[in-house]
Amino acid sequence: MVKDPKLLQALKTIRKIHGEDSVVFLGDSLNKFTINRWSSGFIDFDNMIGGGLPCSKIIELWGANQSGKTSFALHLASIVEMSAFIDAEGTLDEDWAKKLGVKEGTMIINQPNNAEEAGRIILNFVKAEIPLIIVDSVPALIPQMQVENDISKDSISPVPRYLSKLFQRLMPIMTKSKTTVIFINQVRDHIGIIFGEPLITPGGHALKHYSSLRIEVRRRSWIGTKDNRIGQIVAFRANKSKISKPYLTCEIPLLFDKGFVEFKELKRILRKMKVGSA
Repeated sequence: MVKDPKLLQALKTIRKIHGEDSVVFLGDSLNKFTINRWSSGFIDFDNMIGGGLPCSKIIELWGANQSGKTSFALHLASIVEMSAFIDAEGTLDEDWAKKLGVKEGTMIINQPNNAEEAGRIILNFVKAEIPLIIVDSVPALIPQMQVENDISKDSISPVPRYLSKLFQRLMPIMTKSKTTVIFINQVRDHIGIIFGEPLITPGGHALKHYSSLRIEVRRRSWIGTKDNRIGQIVAFRANKSKISKPYLTCEIPLLFDKGFVEFKELKRILRKMKVGSA
């Protein structure tokens, strides 16, 4: 119980201007700061991130080409009732999405002409509280200024500056929304680095800062023989987590004709096909 008259007066003033719920004591709020979660469909992945994917948070899936980032995001889209896919790269494969379980009429697709258009659409979808928004990918979010400029002209860090402005507008809305926003990112060679991490993710520091989860996605190994590869083992690592213990890992098999499956299902398929892992 607060007894300091100066603090009591400050609380009274703040609540009068900003509302009764603008400042609360820890424990007094009715689940205001509780993170709502939803399951990925895989127990190991849910345990890795503290019990499921968080609502009202930003997640970054990053990794090398063909590691399984977009495929896993599409798998997550197959779980929710409605999702939005911001196809900034213009590479979405409808047949592959259906194979991963996405049903017709449950995914809204947009191919923006520039980053500003993508940002406006993301903001509107977050306000509508769509359960899941997937942005594929960060390097493809090119600001209109850069699109209109001559190809020979270069501007300094247009994507990081745009993302910083986008997140400044996005975060106040997300605190009141139940939307999970996934940004898919790639890796680039960090030129000039001799010691330390040789890879870097595009987009600057804004995405790293605002993301509650940064999950690295890697292809650990192939499934099948050298001449008959039927899938790959996808490894996940929570490099950053504000909602759980970081640096935990898990692995999920991805079959090219079925999508993501449990290991027990993979073993059954391999016994039936009589093939092994490369």
